[in-house]
Amino acid sequence: MNNLNQLNLIDSSFTNPNFENLRIDQPYKSKDYRVVGNEDLIGTKVNSSENIEDIFWNTGITNNPEVLPIFTNYNDQKIECPNNKAILNTRTGKTISVVSNSYEMVKNDMILKAIEPNLNFLDIEHVISMNNTARCFVICAIKNNDQEVSKGDAIRRRLIFVNSFDGSYSFKVIQSDVRLWCFNQMGSIQNTKNKMVFKHQKGINNYLKNLGEFISYQRDDLSNSIEEFKEMKNTKCSSEMLKELFLYSFEDKLKGQITDKETKEKRNKKFSDIENEFLKIKEFYNIESGSNEPNLYNAFNAITQYETHEESSRIDKTESARIRFESLIRGRNGERILKARQKALSLTR
Repeated sequence: MNNLNQLNLIDSSFTNPNFENLRIDQPYKSKDYRVVGNEDLIGTKVNSSENIEDIFWNTGITNNPEVLPIFTNYNDQKIECPNNKAILNTRTGKTISVVSNSYEMVKNDMILKAIEPNLNFLDIEHVISMNNTARCFVICAIKNNDQEVSKGDAIRRRLIFVNSFDGSYSFKVIQSDVRLWCFNQMGSIQNTKNKMVFKHQKGINNYLKNLGEFISYQRDDLSNSIEEFKEMKNTKCSSEMLKELFLYSFEDKLKGQITDKETKEKRNKKFSDIENEFLKIKEFYNIESGSNEPNLYNAFNAITQYETHEESSRIDKTESARIRFESLIRGRNGERILKARQKALSLTR
């Protein structure tokens, strides 16, 4: 089964207990709109004044994992499975995952070890734990670094520390920009220059020595993103440009074939098959533009709004948020936003 579509993966004991009261069903409005991020629905919002070790313990990601052999019984004999081992969460007594013997475990202590020396530059905002701590995310804001595209429209640069015990993620640090008044993801997560990936335990300590430089680079680089967004904002956008931006960003949804509802025969996908999504994005675009002349920044944010908050909508709000969150990091949602950003910039020139 695709990991992104498994149900009941959120560790409910560590999710926001008030998520039902958060604004998850409010209609998208204009400048007074404040929407919660997916991380508010699936994780714990952290008080940055808390001790970092207490944060890790209270949110469950200090899981004290142990690697144990796996045995089976045959004819009353205990036989060890030669190719796999189990990772146990010793706090809960539950198995986190079953992995191959070649798997190298990186404990979440490494996230603490990475963040603690850099607390003068980082604020921990959210901690997310999934599937009995099989996947963990710690979201940090770079301190005192928010910058505005225009008055009241601020962008925050964040770093997401990621680790897993089921092979789904390498231990990594990735950069993520968010627009603060709508918490839209602004499309840098999947850009390779904006991540540090650690594949093996023994090499991590050397990489962590460079984390301070990575933080400094990300702090300084935000101004480049702001200039790009300003270029978009200063470029008029027509209905034709909006559709061009949509088709380029969502071209993955036009690949392959489907069964025609009327003829019952296979055919290639076409625009009418995804037109409802375009119309939803056009609705966001009109709201973004308001009474002003539309620009490419409006168009780009209509797509980021859809991919951050609307795509993968399900009855279970928490599960929908989890799917979107992970897809923004390593899936189609993040890819579409990145493509939209690249295309919008190309249309400014």
